[in-house]
Amino acid sequence: MEPHDFSNPFDFHLDQLGIGKRTGDRGCDGMPGVWQQIADKLYSIPAFAGGYPDYGSICGNCRAAKGKRTILPADSADRDPFWSGKYFHYVSIVRVDLVADRKRGTMIEIAIEKKEIGGTPILSDIKWKIEEGITLIMGPSGSGKTTLLREMIPRINRVGTLEGTVCYRGMPIDEVPAGTIGYVGQNPDNQLVCDKVWHELAFGLENIAVPAKTIRNRVAEIATYFGIESWFHKGVAELSGGQKQKLALASVICMDPEMVVLDEPTSQLDPISARMFWEMVVRVHEEMGISFVIVEHDSEYIYEKADKVLWLSEGMTGSYQRRFLPWQRRILDAPQMSLTEVRQKIRKLAEKTEIHTEPREVRVWQKVRNIRKAYGNENVLNIPQITIAAGVNCWIGPNGAGKTTLGKMFSGYFGKKMIKRCVMMPQDVLTIFTKDTVRDELDVEDDIPEELQEMIAPIADRNPLDCSGGEQHLTASLKFLMKHADVVILDEPTKGMDPRMKENFQKVVNMFREKKQIIIITHDIDLVGEIADYVVFLFEGDVASEGEPHEVLMQNLVYKPQVSTLFDCINTKEMEDAGLVM
Repeated sequence: MEPHDFSNPFDFHLDQLGIGKRTGDRGCDGMPGVWQQIADKLYSIPAFAGGYPDYGSICGNCRAAKGKRTILPADSADRDPFWSGKYFHYVSIVRVDLVADRKRGTMIEIAIEKKEIGGTPILSDIKWKIEEGITLIMGPSGSGKTTLLREMIPRINRVGTLEGTVCYRGMPIDEVPAGTIGYVGQNPDNQLVCDKVWHELAFGLENIAVPAKTIRNRVAEIATYFGIESWFHKGVAELSGGQKQKLALASVICMDPEMVVLDEPTSQLDPISARMFWEMVVRVHEEMGISFVIVEHDSEYIYEKADKVLWLSEGMTGSYQRRFLPWQRRILDAPQMSLTEVRQKIRKLAEKTEIHTEPREVRVWQKVRNIRKAYGNENVLNIPQITIAAGVNCWIGPNGAGKTTLGKMFSGYFGKKMIKRCVMMPQDVLTIFTKDTVRDELDVEDDIPEELQEMIAPIADRNPLDCSGGEQHLTASLKFLMKHADVVILDEPTKGMDPRMKENFQKVVNMFREKKQIIIITHDIDLVGEIADYVVFLFEGDVASEGEPHEVLMQNLVYKPQVSTLFDCINTKEMEDAGLVM
């Protein structure tokens, strides 16, 4: 077989290198398998006789090199200083594109003097450089994170006035070519526009006039890479929340961007789907060299994978030593201890501490029976019986389990109400705001608790649509809890809230828990452990388990508060002997 011309972008079959057909053999830890063979073969080619700076150039699993995987040819000094290689592993083909790369390093440079919306300052004095890799932007709700993120997206509709510049590799952001920077937001339903999965993957490429043959190849490649072949021909409306968010990311990656901006992409996902989404993001970065800029409150997993963490507070660059530690001390101020040391400390604490746990008393308010709902020929709910307890009820379970549909049936969304005097706050709270200010929206009276007045004071005179996502959800929760209803259902009320705002939300709920039955649909298991009087775990349209929080959560392996995971490192017998469980 004739040797291939390695001076231009090229495709080559594995058998051209004398390797043969192999599949599913990505290498790492010294690059075993097919990738090692490819590296050895390329190493023997005269053009690459100088070797490689690192083997991460070939295998993205071996190490997370910043940016595109880089190969440095022996004679590169006479040409471009860097070459970039993107590698895709097929059943019998590896495609390698060698293209001249720009100078690596800074991708986005931000120099914002002031950003105002409706005359209100949102951002000021921000001078940041965002390099290749994974950058995490954190800060309290209402600090301007989403506003800042939107300034990094080319040609997106923005409101307000900006004094300053945002550049991508030295180019004004709105002059950046289409497809260079991708975006995935909180709600995939606001981003997905096509009826079928395959069409959604192809839609972006069609809009930038990519040839049909290339589109077919790219869609097949990315669908395989993301593992969505089994639902490739499904309708988008049939997908679960986790599948929709994976599709949103895959559709962006189809465009072959250099960077992707993520705005709280897991805020509507259950814990398992969220973890899978972040694992996919890390894999895309490590194997494809795509950089990510991420805004996220629930950062337990992605924090440790980030190359840089930036802090924003009150629209300005903040210092985490002053503002960050009180809220996230577990991340930055936690003592560095091994698992053995943690066990020893827990045992010592147990030796001098008397701990008694008593199940919370459950007061049944109402039992609802024979709940059934179908969409066409598909049954989505079939519940013989479910209990509504007095106080705070929390419904948990994976995306697509039927939690929101059940809430809609209770509140009369489909017609007749199953429960009288029942109202439900939707996930998309923007649909319920009708007034010009938060004060008018809540119809605040002078006789409401002083603590509540202080809580809303900072945003009372702002338009709800100008508030942050967390502020909007707190306002909406208040609006529904203040209604004259026996049962109030809140669908994902803590979406977009930082830890301090979640504390305020809990205070609000506690003000009303004796006056009405509150049902919270949530994926925030830590919140459930702190606030619930009764927990219902839904799965495939039925009640998998229900009861007092300790009874339901402690038997779970995944759907349980993080603190309980710490105690799992000690076996049950040790915990019983220490008096930590009864």
